[in-house]
Amino acid sequence: MSGTSRAICGRSPAPLRTRGIALVLVLWTVTLLTIIASSFAFSSRTETLLSRNQVAMARAQVLADAGVERALYELFKPAGDAARWKPDGRIHVWEFDGAVVRIVLRDESARIDLNQGSEALIKGLLKSTGLNEKEVAGLADAIADWIDPDDFRRPNGAEAREYEAAGRSYKPANAGFESVDELRLVLNVTPELFRKLRGLLTVNSSRTGFNSMSAPPEILYAIPEVNPDAVKQYIAQRERAWAENQPLAPFVPALPYASANSAVYNIVARAETADGSVFIRDTSVQLPPAPRGRVRHLTWLEADQPLSPAPGRDEHGRRD
Repeated sequence: MSGTSRAICGRSPAPLRTRGIALVLVLWTVTLLTIIASSFAFSSRTETLLSRNQVAMARAQVLADAGVERALYELFKPAGDAARWKPDGRIHVWEFDGAVVRIVLRDESARIDLNQGSEALIKGLLKSTGLNEKEVAGLADAIADWIDPDDFRRPNGAEAREYEAAGRSYKPANAGFESVDELRLVLNVTPELFRKLRGLLTVNSSRTGFNSMSAPPEILYAIPEVNPDAVKQYIAQRERAWAENQPLAPFVPALPYASANSAVYNIVARAETADGSVFIRDTSVQLPPAPRGRVRHLTWLEADQPLSPAPGRDEHGRRD
């Protein structure tokens, strides 16, 4: 009996070890399957969220584009219609399909034309961004060198040799800017400076001056030797005229740079949906000479900056 017992006891550790190894393998398998399942669930959730975000952004984009169409509808209203939106830079709030669309409609002549604008205005605008006199002179000459058809460098400008020395793989176009975005290629135009200038410049007005009655405040401050207090007073006066629907006179210091309205308008529509998705459409349009003509879109951009209307209240009396 004792021999049998010893024999049995001698064989028992092997099955126990086998069962222990099997249990460990099962635990590892369960752990691995759990990890795979969790990873799959996380991946599926991420893809679902991405799809929802894409759908939400697509909806915001469509609503912003609808805001552009709403602005065009207003432009085609008779000039004598008291309810017609005026292209003066005010914010118009339009609630549509559960979203809030803020629209700024402005005559393109309210901005400074990069190709045709007076040198004094361009220098004033550069100075208003915080550049010193030397930087202003250099950039103004570099912009002029980009546009003029020759290869002769202005005193503070830049032609092909300067671009090559700076490691650029291109040279000045020696032609007018085709878009405001092209300004980023000019030597010493930094991304920060371009962001400040982008909404204040155009290539579509073909005007040497600008329309002060709808110009952004930054452009009023760009008038050479302008008194900042006079700008503030005019902006307040403009706001009161808008609120009371009264006629507005041009800004007196801007008269030497006064420009008539063009048939080109800039529309910026910012759509924000209930879930917080935001899309901003920025377009410049040329209206047809005949009522049944076709609208021509000169630019069609996705803006990456907030609306920059003239300060004050929108047509509902709310401050933006």
